[in-house]
Amino acid sequence: MRIVWSSILLIASCLLAAPVHAQIYRHVDEHGVVHFSDEPPDQDTFDVIDQADLDAATTTIQSAPPPEARDQVRLEQERARRSSVQAQAAERRRAEQAAHEARCAGYESRLEAIQARLRAGYSVAEGNRLRAERRDLRARHGRECHGL
Repeated sequence: MRIVWSSILLIASCLLAAPVHAQIYRHVDEHGVVHFSDEPPDQDTFDVIDQADLDAATTTIQSAPPPEARDQVRLEQERARRSSVQAQAAERRRAEQAAHEARCAGYESRLEAIQARLRAGYSVAEGNRLRAERRDLRARHGRECHGL
């Protein structure tokens, strides 16, 4: 009976001492630094390395990229950010120019309507009111549309 229990204990200890099959995750961050972990990274792109592969292969350690490469990445990111800011500013200027042109066209349209009513005939009070409105519109049109 002792031999049976000893055999069972020996087999159980051999099974527990067997190497654990684990996965190792490898990914490269935005700065080019290689990371290894036993938990999957948050990134979408990573490599899964099996323990068996590690035992069979020779592992080399990659060093971090030189400072010049990191500086180049930062420079490219800054250029992209500036380009985006410049594009937004250009779009804002185009929108402001379109609003300005629409406002000037509105002044011109109202001036033409007043001029047509003045040519069509009017009473003294109506004529005075139309001429005052025309004077005001011409002044605003000159200031806002022609910089006078």
